[in-house]
Amino acid sequence: MAVGAVLMVMAGTAKAAHVWEEPSAWWSGHFVAYTPNVPKYTASELSFDMFGSYIAPETHFTDLFENNIRHGNWGGGVGLNYFFTRELGIGTDINIGDNRGNFVDQVMGNFYARLPI
Repeated sequence: MAVGAVLMVMAGTAKAAHVWEEPSAWWSGHFVAYTPNVPKYTASELSFDMFGSYIAPETHFTDLFENNIRHGNWGGGVGLNYFFTRELGIGTDINIGDNRGNFVDQVMGNFYARLPI
């Protein structure tokens, strides 16, 4: 009964803002407006990536679309990217699959040329 009484008192004192009466009260409290003058991409930018992967090895090119999800290797990986300038950068990714053998399956290097829109 005590919990019920507390809930009734709290419900009576709560004031809800109806979205149609005052749309800015709900909108301004949950979303942040970004400043348009701040650049979205900058030089000397470092980023860390994490991803999931599935590798299904095919023996021939004709077997490319004839694979079964139960016969592949699930895994994941990590990556690190660095942009020297606003538009140019390099990165590396490693893939770690469930292959019951080697720890790292693939290592890949990337060169990025981006056009920030």
